[in-house]
Amino acid sequence: MLSPDRAPDLVLNRYCGECEFRIRCRQKAVEKDDLSLLAGMREKERKKFNNKGIFTVTQLSYTFRPRRRPKRLGTSGKNTTMH
Repeated sequence: MLSPDRAPDLVLNRYCGECEFRIRCRQKAVEKDDLSLLAGMREKERKKFNNKGIFTVTQLSYTFRPRRRPKRLGTSGKNTTMH
């Protein structure tokens, strides 16, 4: 099934709390900064990011963009007149 020279991909899941290797796997995931550290991310979503070349939490953080402010709120509450 798996070639002996290649270890399976490291993926943390909801059963990790019951596993005897949980400490070792978590340490490796933290070292690799693996996306599986994000508990809310499902396998399908993680594969989508991997296909885009995003493999770490740090890489994913660089894709974040804050929401744009709605135009109707604009500059309410601030003095916009120039002196």
